[in-house]
Amino acid sequence: MQDVAAAPLTARVRLAMLGRWSRDDPPEVPPGIIALPKWAPPNICSFSALMCLALVSVSVTRA
Repeated sequence: MQDVAAAPLTARVRLAMLGRWSRDDPPEVPPGIIALPKWAPPNICSFSALMCLALVSVSVTRA
């Protein structure tokens, strides 16, 4: 069986949401990044759809 730490971020977030992976292991993303306006440089709309999903999932899991 492969190591879970080598899995993609989205897989680790889903495992953390299901309680199968520690919630302390995914990177910490502040939930406020979701509410930033579109003119702000690190807004959520400037990322790809897959990365938006990962960022929102990580921020909700860590909050």
